[in-house]
Amino acid sequence: MMNTKALSYMDCVILSLIRRYDLSEQAATNAVKKSYLYQLLQNEPEETMHDSVNDSADDVYYEIFEKRS
Repeated sequence: MMNTKALSYMDCVILSLIRRYDLSEQAATNAVKKSYLYQLLQNEPEETMHDSVNDSADDVYYEIFEKRS
C-alpha cells in the first residue's frame, strides 16, 4: 500500500505523461502501474520521490513505450 505522498507523486507523474506525451488518462495510469516506478513507490517512496516528476514521467514513457519500437 502506498502512502499519501507517494500516491500524490504518482498522480503528478500521470499528469505529466498526459501533458508531455499526449496520452489518455487510462494509458498514462496503466503505464505507471506497469513500470518500475510503481513498485519503487510502494517499497521505497521517500527515495523514489527525490527525482523530479518530469524525469520520472520520461523514464516511465521510455520504459513502457520505447521498448516496443
